[in-house]
Amino acid sequence: MTTKMATSTSRLSGESGSSPSAKKTKKSILSTSKLSSSKLKKTEQKKRMIQDLASRIPTCEYSAVVAIDFGTTYSGYAYAFSSDPTNVRVMDPRYLGVKSSYSPAQQPTVLLLSEDEEFHSFGSEAQEFYRDLDEEECLKWLYFEKFKMELHTRENLYDGMELIAANGQTVSASKVFAHALRYFKVLSQRELNDLSTSPLRVSDDDIQWVITIPAIWRPSARQFMRKAAIEAGLVTTANPKQLILALEPEAASIYCQQLQLRDCIPQSLHAETQRTPYQIFSSSSTSSSPSSSPSGSPGHPSSASSSPSLSNSSSIEALPSYLPATSLLPGTSYMVVDCGGGTIDLTVHYVEENGSLKEICKSSGGAWGSIGVDCQFEMMLVSIFTEKLIQEFIDHHPVSWLELMKGFEAKKRAFNPLRHHASNISLPFALIQHYTSKTRRSVEQAIRMYGDPDVQWSSQGMLRLLTPAMLKLFNPVISTIVKHIQRILSHSYLSQHVIKYLFLVGGFAESPVLQSAIRDAFGSSMNIVIPHDMSLSILKGAVQYGLNPRAINIRRSVLTYGVACLHKFDPSIHPIEKKVSKDGTDWCTQIFDVFVRTDQPIPQGHSITRSYKLARSSLQSTVLTLFASQNKDVRYVTDPGVKKIGELHLGLPSPTHSSGPEGKLREVSMTMTFGDTEISVKGRDPDSGHTALVQIDFLCKK
Repeated sequence: MTTKMATSTSRLSGESGSSPSAKKTKKSILSTSKLSSSKLKKTEQKKRMIQDLASRIPTCEYSAVVAIDFGTTYSGYAYAFSSDPTNVRVMDPRYLGVKSSYSPAQQPTVLLLSEDEEFHSFGSEAQEFYRDLDEEECLKWLYFEKFKMELHTRENLYDGMELIAANGQTVSASKVFAHALRYFKVLSQRELNDLSTSPLRVSDDDIQWVITIPAIWRPSARQFMRKAAIEAGLVTTANPKQLILALEPEAASIYCQQLQLRDCIPQSLHAETQRTPYQIFSSSSTSSSPSSSPSGSPGHPSSASSSPSLSNSSSIEALPSYLPATSLLPGTSYMVVDCGGGTIDLTVHYVEENGSLKEICKSSGGAWGSIGVDCQFEMMLVSIFTEKLIQEFIDHHPVSWLELMKGFEAKKRAFNPLRHHASNISLPFALIQHYTSKTRRSVEQAIRMYGDPDVQWSSQGMLRLLTPAMLKLFNPVISTIVKHIQRILSHSYLSQHVIKYLFLVGGFAESPVLQSAIRDAFGSSMNIVIPHDMSLSILKGAVQYGLNPRAINIRRSVLTYGVACLHKFDPSIHPIEKKVSKDGTDWCTQIFDVFVRTDQPIPQGHSITRSYKLARSSLQSTVLTLFASQNKDVRYVTDPGVKKIGELHLGLPSPTHSSGPEGKLREVSMTMTFGDTEISVKGRDPDSGHTALVQIDFLCKK
């Protein structure tokens, strides 16, 4: 047992470095005048910031940095040699052996294993091989897709948990993830060795690995990914620092911080959407940004303007006046919205004087990625053909089902309400045959009975979705994203910050529907910036982060962390049921001694040390138990939502103090180090100098 002796030897202060307040009225971005003296000062300020930031970048101890963007729907890798850190290269498609249907630098996150669970193929190669199998033959193969979402959606993650393949068989989840990570390890090392100018091969020890993960992932999911990386051979338990888990919106933020005008898409789409007869969202699903007001009439653009207009009714020539030519200035606050296949991650950063970034409010988001549109399409099919028949079709014709969804994926990516009147989707013959044989009705009758005039059966024998029908599939997901951004903008933490830019990144950000919705909702209150290579922003930023992990200077704590201990019992504040008596003293047990609270700002690498007295000095060892909670105000380890995350076992050599009445109770200390994407914990016995590290275990016990 331990009793609390002292408070933290290092206390965290509140937020510092708030951005300067700004006027309510947004400055015009129409000015094309020559540089004023204030602009010259800003230019000099940028130069000093870049020089200072460059001087702070540590020398990389590895020959190369390789980042793996392990996405829900698409994955890839990028890298840079430490001798040439500004030259970030993405995956060369020549090493894949098959052309990707999406991007040369990314592959579908699809894994194919043999029936004895050995690796066969990944990405487009896995899709094509599986598609060409006979319906009976494919049931022998283990096909996995979108399996990354399991780490977000499962309530409890544990060692030995299994994933279900397309044929219904189960495989160890860690083995599935390890196979996928090992695939990128082999490919990237082969490419590095082909390009390396050194006569020596790039070995495992020469690479700093970075794996991107959603910021909204729980600690258990982060731990699971690290274990899979160890199983894949990327890193060993003896050298854990060789692997960095980079938060996806943070990686994107680092990339966006250095964006230049030529790297971004002009905002001409917004003017076009004003001319479309279709309403992207129902009026009840979204509302104006809390801090925005309409900048003009919602009607058609003025005929006097011949060039495309921005969301702020500004000419395309005005772009340089709001996007810095080199990098974001100190004092700038901006939001990054990472829209991926499975999840949406949102973070808000403030650029400090030295160019490093401070997290203003805790990263947030949800499972509102592009696969949510797929789910809406599946629900439509269920409504048309019934859930029972669709499930039977999936069970008996898995390849045909995958082909159907792959066809919809292509239509979803290509859909633009400004250019497409309808999207035609081929239904598999096996589905048509299965439905007609079971119901004695035609597919055309089923669609007519569905009752939506925008969902039709074409004369070519295809499912035809008119533009309003397609927009309905997008609406639930995108309206949720817009509402969440609005909630964050109204957060009290942002009251002293003016969010000047919103960077829209990730694979889902390629959707014209999403782009239009974001510009419509927030274009009047901030500048919407969309990089040309939005789907690679995270990947490239992750490499930059691997080269300089100090780029993020202050983060917000994801959870409330603490230790279980005893306090002297106080009947005025402690519940009687927690009272215990030892050696004539009354104690309150199960106290949650808080080290940091959720959403608390923490500098990178910040350590907090607490000292505790042992209940008896004669103990030969002691155990300190760590707990965590999503709640900010926690008093006891038995409070709702509190979870045990680890134990620190500290051996104690023969005590040097007497345990008698005149003796001094022995002390031990615990140090928690925060501010990175993972935390570390160390215990120490001051008497002997003996220390111990804690292997924090966020995984559940089965």
